[in-house]
Amino acid sequence: MTRIVVVAKENKILLQDTQSREISLDQPAIIQVGVTKQDVKSLTKSGNNLIITLKNGEQIVLENFFTVDTAKAHSLTFPEPNGSFVVANFNSQGKFVNYSGLQKLDALLYEGADTVAVQQVQAYQSTATGASETDFSFSNLLSSSAVKAGLGIVAAVGLGLALIDGDSSTKTSSDITAPKAPTATLSEDGKTIKGTGEAGTTITVIDKDKKVVATTTVDKDGNYSVELPEALLNNNVYSVVSKDKAGNSSSTNVTGTKDTIAPDEPQAQLNELGNIVAGKTEANATINVYDAVGNLIGSAKASADGTFNVPISPALTSGQVGTVESVDASGNKSDKHSIEIGKDTIAPDQAKFEVTSDGLTVKGIAEANAKVIIQDSKGIVIGTGTADANGKFTVSVSPALDTSTTGKIIIEDVAGNQSKPADIKAGQDTLAPDQPVASLNAEGTIITGTAEANSTISVYDSANKLLGTSTVDANGHYAVNLSTALTEKISATVYAKDATGNKSTTVTVTGTKDITAPSAPKISTVTDDVGSATGSIGENGSTDDKRPVISGTGEAGATLIISDNGKALGSMIVGTDGKWSFSFENDLSLGSHTLTAIQTDKSGNTSLASDARTFTVVEVAVETNSVNGASLNHDLSDTTVSSAAIGISSSPVTEPSSIAQVLGNVDDNTNVVHSSSTVDVDVNDLISVNTFDSVTSPIDQVIANSIPQSAQDISSDNPRQLTTTNSDTVLGLPIVQSDTIADLLNPQVIIF
Repeated sequence: MTRIVVVAKENKILLQDTQSREISLDQPAIIQVGVTKQDVKSLTKSGNNLIITLKNGEQIVLENFFTVDTAKAHSLTFPEPNGSFVVANFNSQGKFVNYSGLQKLDALLYEGADTVAVQQVQAYQSTATGASETDFSFSNLLSSSAVKAGLGIVAAVGLGLALIDGDSSTKTSSDITAPKAPTATLSEDGKTIKGTGEAGTTITVIDKDKKVVATTTVDKDGNYSVELPEALLNNNVYSVVSKDKAGNSSSTNVTGTKDTIAPDEPQAQLNELGNIVAGKTEANATINVYDAVGNLIGSAKASADGTFNVPISPALTSGQVGTVESVDASGNKSDKHSIEIGKDTIAPDQAKFEVTSDGLTVKGIAEANAKVIIQDSKGIVIGTGTADANGKFTVSVSPALDTSTTGKIIIEDVAGNQSKPADIKAGQDTLAPDQPVASLNAEGTIITGTAEANSTISVYDSANKLLGTSTVDANGHYAVNLSTALTEKISATVYAKDATGNKSTTVTVTGTKDITAPSAPKISTVTDDVGSATGSIGENGSTDDKRPVISGTGEAGATLIISDNGKALGSMIVGTDGKWSFSFENDLSLGSHTLTAIQTDKSGNTSLASDARTFTVVEVAVETNSVNGASLNHDLSDTTVSSAAIGISSSPVTEPSSIAQVLGNVDDNTNVVHSSSTVDVDVNDLISVNTFDSVTSPIDQVIANSIPQSAQDISSDNPRQLTTTNSDTVLGLPIVQSDTIADLLNPQVIIF
């Protein structure tokens, strides 16, 4: 994590020295980030906050960096390798413009700031002539002469670089390489640190308050040992800094692991049968249960979250008071907690509260219906109240609490169990905001809602990346523009943080916008449903149906478009069962057709094209015998043929020269109808005359026998004569020569 140091412009007071990813600014300040400008990917405004994104992916949020009053603006700085600094400049809209150089950070302080008493930081020795440890101050710190290896404030305060002489020779020292970080091992009793480092470097041990605990020098073999005035215990951490003669430094941390702190008194409750004790204590601690005379009657280990259930034997009976003790891994024992059948023996949790700046009112939340007791620094009760059924309370205090002394707030439940006292003073706030209400818009780009007035809303994705921040207005409303949209099933967490830094519980929002394209639709069948030959048309098949029916499957509710040879022909909505069917509005042209389909879902996502389906449309196949436009098609299952089919009239007729003069009009029953009369001829009669002579046509003979005498006006001297040829065709059908009338009746074109 990157280290950040915040110094007040008004008086040089160190406000924050942290590696937190969220820095809350409440007064004009100089902020120095422990990286160079080359490590910065972007500087982005989000509401009143500034988001610093580093190239390694780390994000730092400076809350309330942008202010309406430019006279109270903050300054963001980064160190340069030569010991100077750069300041980030922003326009009036908060957009980053450029960096400007700066030799000393003092230039960013308010006028007269260096006349204010300086908070001393007795962390390092100064090599300035005549200087003592107490000469280390922000006056020195803010000078470029206090900077080495491009780490500026961060180096001096956080990483242990020593202050160096202000002469020019020191400033231009060519040695800017920090020594290798020292190793550090703490003895079992926590009183000695031993390790290795660069020979001749100074080892300085610094506590969490930046005070020097002990010093020593690494010997010529690279080893050191330093005795601590007090044992380092209970997970407290010291920094071990190695500083070379040029003032370059490196550091490591050492933690006191020996635990000498006893667990808090466990909270335990005996069941109605007196044989099981349940409660909560320090995680993984051992729980011992004793009877009224001190005999151990049950033991168990608490879980990782501190909860426990201990069977006891023999069971405690009514009126017997047992005790419960918690023992941690280091053997430290808690105070004993009393248990009794039928009695509530679990103390309530400490209150979460907020005190007005004048110290006259305390509001907060505690166990429902519990009594709230407020004491001054001497233990005198100065205010009481009762939490409501939801645990909320407001207590007036008299005399008022102040900021210089600390009182206590205690919660007492209806059974008389009291919580552990909590410190309280004017302006103190330990009450987290309520969980915010958050709604995500359909596009997944904006979260709106309500939360505690003037709190800060932060939104993080599942990878813990900040997506946006906003400040809640005085009416409790907010809107956060997200840097990355939350779409289908992508979630983010939203929480509110008040000015004191208390965080609400998080609420989760999940994107619903569909951005996934549907799969390609399928063309299942192409169906011919006209003519005598119907059914499915196979791939690369042919059809005489110029409007075949296309059907297939797709995503329910999607809009599907059918294209032919790349040209859209029409569209439809896929049914709720995922099926669709398409009928053409216009005839398809003769020739090859390649159909494809695409579909677009309700969110506008479009699929790839379906697999192509290719077929050929051909002309309707019709078997036709005709001459000069007259049809010779007859249903041979019908054994009668009208005489008009071959041009016989009841009135005198002249000898025809060809079949075109003989044929009349064919009706729907395959009878050829003459305008005057119709004569039916039995086909069997025609078939019985199975040979031709060169004089008289057998057809003429049969027909002549079938028509009225008045219609027969044909001279025997001029009989019809049938001639055939085998060399010509009519309408693509061959002309054949035949010697039988049966052949004549085959569907062929003949010429008389």
